[in-house]
Amino acid sequence: MSEQELNSYRFVSGLEPGDERLSQIMKEAAETAIARHQAAEAQISMKIDLMRKELRAKWSNQIKSAING
Repeated sequence: MSEQELNSYRFVSGLEPGDERLSQIMKEAAETAIARHQAAEAQISMKIDLMRKELRAKWSNQIKSAING
């Protein structure tokens, strides 16, 4: 099935998709969902790492201040 055929299909067309078309649609939907999930996980991981570094720096400064008075 060509990409143009796949992209031209709409569920609201009144026609049920064939098994091949439905399988292709579901496969692409799953691939898209997986890619979005991985991108979101990467973004969250980067934010957590940044927050961890900021907290370590903050607590390091507070500990140094407490030690040095």
